[in-house]
Amino acid sequence: METINQLITALRILIGVGGVCRIIAILVQNIGEEDKKPAYKQIKNIIIFMVFSVVILSLRDIIKSYYFIRSL
Repeated sequence: METINQLITALRILIGVGGVCRIIAILVQNIGEEDKKPAYKQIKNIIIFMVFSVVILSLRDIIKSYYFIRSL
């Protein structure tokens, strides 16, 4: 169980770092572009993915802690 918790923690870190790196890469790629609308759409999708992943993992922790406390 401890290994799974460590993997989930690593996944949380990778999602955050990967999302920020991808956003920076998109911004750097589109410095000279005149039409920035596709880039903003990609950035919006990345942020939505990051929010969903944080919410899902937080709900997992809340449910896990609730049932762990209840079972004692």
